[in-house]
Amino acid sequence: MKTAILSIGTEILFGETVNTNVLYLTRAIHDTGNEVIYHITVGDNNERIHRALDTVFKDCDAVIATGGLGPTGDDITRSSFAEYFDLPLRRDEKTEKDICEFLNSRKIQPTSNNMKQALIPSGATIFYNGVGTAPGFMIEKDGKILISLPGPPAEMRGMFENSLSPVLCKFSKGRVVTRTIRTLGIAESNLESKIMDLVEGQKDPTIGTYAKKGECTIRLASMHENEEDSIKALNDLSGKIKERLSGYVTIEGDVPLPEYVIELLINKGITVSSAESCTGGNFAGLFTSIAGASKVFNRGFVTYSNEAKVEDLGVDAETIKRYGAVSTQVCKEMAEAVYAKTRSDVCVSVTGVAGPDFCKKPPGLIYIGVHYRGNTEVFELNTHSAKRNVNRRAAVLHMYKHIYETVCAGIEGTEND
Repeated sequence: MKTAILSIGTEILFGETVNTNVLYLTRAIHDTGNEVIYHITVGDNNERIHRALDTVFKDCDAVIATGGLGPTGDDITRSSFAEYFDLPLRRDEKTEKDICEFLNSRKIQPTSNNMKQALIPSGATIFYNGVGTAPGFMIEKDGKILISLPGPPAEMRGMFENSLSPVLCKFSKGRVVTRTIRTLGIAESNLESKIMDLVEGQKDPTIGTYAKKGECTIRLASMHENEEDSIKALNDLSGKIKERLSGYVTIEGDVPLPEYVIELLINKGITVSSAESCTGGNFAGLFTSIAGASKVFNRGFVTYSNEAKVEDLGVDAETIKRYGAVSTQVCKEMAEAVYAKTRSDVCVSVTGVAGPDFCKKPPGLIYIGVHYRGNTEVFELNTHSAKRNVNRRAAVLHMYKHIYETVCAGIEGTEND
């Protein structure tokens, strides 16, 4: 079934609200085996809502709308949809009771505005709201389907998962199975060139590539009547893609690389300590944001100044004087000094020019050291960017990348031992 997502709300058009609903709904609708072919946003205006419906219903079997179901005067979605299909609004007693109970439980006196939310287009299927006051509904008329969901993300998601998803699955000839492959160290253009023949010849599974924050993501999707056939098709294709990308970091799943590495280290009980300069503790902050990190994360040093590197870690002042704080030599001494102090299994260090200023060495020049099993390796990264946040983020991401390549790749296959 071809669908459109209609986001209703002037606040979205003004940029006052970030529309996270459309991202969630697109993925969720595809997962039911249905297709999304339009995203449209319209303000709280009756005429424009009707024009938007006219447009998308030319190509779509169903429209799934969010927003405009609240109690205020500008929440006109229910009345606009009722008018579009020439349906009267009827008061739903259960909804009215639910609204009163919801507000009374929070010691809020219900008003006539609140009761407006109990008005439903006649004949519509009602989706009751378990976490808010506004119910959703579905109108089926003249071979078209119009579904209205509340705008608040928590209410919309709960209603979709509990009420709407099973309905949409009935309109599908199969169930879409998806898989994500996250890559690091390869540009999107280079990635696509390596799998171009697979992309151009795609039918099922389908392939999409996306670049985001230093990573490239490949999303695969397959739909068969039998879910096992979809899984087999994905296994075959992901195997071909990984073979093409040998030499690069490739991880399956929606979990970001840092979180994936941290969880793997936790599962294997591999202890970690760090020394950070240009990242200012961001590596340790991300590590300790994951539940269970205290089992393996020993300590983190933020040695931003040269004095801190010498006094807190024990880096040789002559090394800094001769090579500069941003150098292979200093980075190596930092990692080895952390090991001398902590005896952690993995000791990682970073030093670089975060930018935007040019400090004898160019912004974006970063060195990352990893000490593991008596050996210390230093890796050079150059982002060629003067943007401070870009460089700091890239440095942290590559710290996890090099830990993965040095430590995790060899134990990954035995993580469930």
